[in-house]
Amino acid sequence: MIRFFTKDGEKARLDLELPSAAIIEAAEASYVMLTDAEDGGEQTILMDYEGKELLRYSGVSLPNGYGYKVKGGEDLVLYGQDGAVDGRARLVKLNGLQNTVLWETVLDFQRPDTDTAALCQAVKTTDGGYAAWLRESAFGQGEELYKDTDILVKFDAEGKVQWMDAESFAKDRQNIRQIAAFNGKIVVSCVSDGPDALDMNMPQVFRWYGDEGTRRGTTEVKLDPQAFAAVKESLDAKDAGTKRTPSAYEVQMIPMEDGLWAMESCCVWENEEDENADSIFESHEIALVKVPEP
Repeated sequence: MIRFFTKDGEKARLDLELPSAAIIEAAEASYVMLTDAEDGGEQTILMDYEGKELLRYSGVSLPNGYGYKVKGGEDLVLYGQDGAVDGRARLVKLNGLQNTVLWETVLDFQRPDTDTAALCQAVKTTDGGYAAWLRESAFGQGEELYKDTDILVKFDAEGKVQWMDAESFAKDRQNIRQIAAFNGKIVVSCVSDGPDALDMNMPQVFRWYGDEGTRRGTTEVKLDPQAFAAVKESLDAKDAGTKRTPSAYEVQMIPMEDGLWAMESCCVWENEEDENADSIFESHEIALVKVPEP
């Protein structure tokens, strides 16, 4: 169900009933995008706010695949992984609200040992193109079931690949956490490829690129666990033999008029390296911090 309110908190109109099993994938000014299982297959449905169906196709956001919509704007630019057995990363733009493809890019595997790949995130850049986080995975053995490699890809406005950074993340043993477009630049939030990846005591790294592919530098954000009341109070383990670690487990970059900000979700994990690790419920906090530019 979708409910509508005025800026003053008053109810604006009748509620919009949605299919009981539907999941809202995106919402724009003139439509809402839903996914729903029908006859054993996943369907994507675009509906206006009067409940009229505008478009329907097979797949989860991405036609005949699994993915997401690029946020912001009415254009249906979709990304993710195609539905083939050897899933490949795919970026698609539909022709308005017609069930036809305006352009499509399916990326070849970039590494010889890759078994599957997906675009995990894509954002529209200030030059009209798109920046995307490509993750390629190789099937491993034993404890390491997957070996992931992250690559930054820049597309032009028609979905053609302009450039890639395929080496620097692997060289520095980093994984991509999130990407954002800000003030003519592409910003990549990174975490280390290791057991301390989300440790709140470790500096968070942000890589900066120009839309044209020039590396503009690296900046860091350092969070102090002692400055977060709920985190601080939960750091001391209650039972002998347990270990608690402060964690910045999620970041969302938010471009604003006065700079780029990061909304950090923090908590304390107990026995983080164990299979039964869990976060301490009372320790969760959210902070908004400014990301320095290079």
